[in-house]
Amino acid sequence: MDARTASERTPTKNPTTVERASDRELVIRRTFSGPVRLVFEAWTKPELLKRWWAPRSMGAVLVSCEADVRTGGTYRFEFAIAGDASKTMAFYGKYLEVTPPTRLVWTNEEAGEAGPITTVTFAEEGGKTLLVLRELHPSKEALDDPMASGFAEGMRETFEQLEELLGNDGASASGADPAPLMLAFLSMVDRRKRLHREVTERLQARWSEVLETPIPASAEIERMGLARAAVVASAPRGRAATAYRALWDEVKLRLGEREYPSQRR
Repeated sequence: MDARTASERTPTKNPTTVERASDRELVIRRTFSGPVRLVFEAWTKPELLKRWWAPRSMGAVLVSCEADVRTGGTYRFEFAIAGDASKTMAFYGKYLEVTPPTRLVWTNEEAGEAGPITTVTFAEEGGKTLLVLRELHPSKEALDDPMASGFAEGMRETFEQLEELLGNDGASASGADPAPLMLAFLSMVDRRKRLHREVTERLQARWSEVLETPIPASAEIERMGLARAAVVASAPRGRAATAYRALWDEVKLRLGEREYPSQRR
């Protein structure tokens, strides 16, 4: 029986290399078929992280993803083991550095204060993105454990899933890659939510009807996008996009402004 993993048996367009650079440091490199902005978003937006983080072959499902991606912000990822929501494991820590869209540095605190420090850099090269992940452990023994338990192969599989999300292996019949369009649309959605939050923080209590205006859930917007071949072109006619426009018309009317300052970018 061939005991090699699928990533070893099947040649990939952009292979993932895993190197033990020193007794304490692991370095993983991969070139992804997408611009740096989209690859960075896939690492920083919870709705996208859920779609690729963690190797599927291990049976772990990312059921909760909280990420305040800013310097000093925290994250917490919870995985269900073998699809059983009653059995979970959590990974959490703090973002030490966030420099969009080129650099992320975070702690891994589930093993205590002596956990590794992870640094990920993103560099655009001809429309693609060279990603380098460095994980610095406090001791040789601390790195020996994950290496012996298949961490390297798990990362190779995980990176293949990210490549799939970015559209490298999922081109439509027309030759267009729908995944990057979906990433771009979700990015727009996230920005509108952030702007709405900024607006509502400034509203006075007498404008409670604006504060209570619902925003469509990310899952609803994602379903809307996946149902269309050309997401960006179709989104303005969708129910969720219409709700956003109505929301902003109401907000601008209540504020008595022709344009909210944060939108002038």
